[in-house]
Amino acid sequence: MNPYNVRLLVFSSGERFYVLQRRDTGEPLFEPTLFVTNVVRANGLASATLKQVLTSIMVLQLALDRLSIDIEARLSEGRLLDLNEVEAVIGFCRKPVSSIVDGPGLQAATSAPRVVRLEKVRMKSTVVPETDLVDSQTTGVRVRYIRDYLDWLAKKRELQIGPAHPQYAGLSSIRTLIHEAFTERVPKVFAKDEDDQRQGLSDEEMARLRAVISPSSPQNPWKGAGTKIRNELMVEYLIALGLRAGELLGIRIPNINFQANEVSIKRHADDVKETRRREANTKTRARTVPVSEELVIKTQYYVTRVRSRQGTARKHGWLFVANGTGLALSLSAVNKVFDDLRVACPDLPADLTPHVLRHSWNDAFTDLMDERNIPEEQEIKMRNELMGWSPKSKTAATYTRRSNRRKAKEAGRALQNALKGPVTP
Repeated sequence: MNPYNVRLLVFSSGERFYVLQRRDTGEPLFEPTLFVTNVVRANGLASATLKQVLTSIMVLQLALDRLSIDIEARLSEGRLLDLNEVEAVIGFCRKPVSSIVDGPGLQAATSAPRVVRLEKVRMKSTVVPETDLVDSQTTGVRVRYIRDYLDWLAKKRELQIGPAHPQYAGLSSIRTLIHEAFTERVPKVFAKDEDDQRQGLSDEEMARLRAVISPSSPQNPWKGAGTKIRNELMVEYLIALGLRAGELLGIRIPNINFQANEVSIKRHADDVKETRRREANTKTRARTVPVSEELVIKTQYYVTRVRSRQGTARKHGWLFVANGTGLALSLSAVNKVFDDLRVACPDLPADLTPHVLRHSWNDAFTDLMDERNIPEEQEIKMRNELMGWSPKSKTAATYTRRSNRRKAKEAGRALQNALKGPVTP
């Protein structure tokens, strides 16, 4: 069993905060907690980022346990890691946490250290098949956060001893070398093959999806009229507005202007009114986007005829609620909606998720801009505004693969036709 655990705490203020703790005692590890409080959280990063940071530090701690390294003792001696140990830690960063825990030689967090030859541990760390390793992006995230954490530990020690201490210069030099060593070993993330990259739905797939989610469809996978109406509305919001799932669940009824046909996508991080442990939040900028009259009418019907009859729904403002209890709908419930769709209709894409519909929105937006001959610079500004991205964001390229591929093929065919030359009899 993993001797460590990353645990989510929800404070009375609504703030979500993660801690890395010892599983047997529940005691948070002091240094990692101080690091995420003073460095990560102080920079205004989201609670989900705290979880990533602490998971990375947990990988480091498991690696140090396997290598029988007491990092605090090392720092007190003016040392950190040597190059072989850096390589070993990088090797652990490539593994799933379960593989690290189940591997031979893991020392319990509270047990006395046992001397283990580094070469032996490194040999054991290579037995995981290549297919069982985490992807390069996950490895890179771990390496960077571990690098920054070790850097912070060393700097803290330097401040404690001061420049006049005989260990200061040496530790500062070692810290720089270790920082560079980890940076050099961050794996390069290569672009996926074209066919493996996530794309939006084709016109045929979109038509199929809309036919299935209709409450009158015999293939509709949900039971109960209220559930069918709610789920259709959620999917239509995702299609029409290109929202993330967290943004969808963050919509409150007061955010909807039923007269102007607009909805405000707001940030609700650490909201005291948020009852879900995994809060629904907006990763991008807050913005106000237009909503079609048809979608507004469907929303009004859902609010007055379905939502109002669900448990405690009248006591809070979240738009989408669980049928029966009336509680704010969870992210897992939204994912379940798409699981149901994929099972009920195997002809829908196997990777159909809320985020695929975000790609679909961007494809449709690109087509509309082409039809209206909107200049590229203006198109980028409009897209960034509607998606909640920074005016200088380059994120659009991630969401326009299908339309870019189609344009490239059309241009390729046109070029080939132009190069054919006259046809001789």
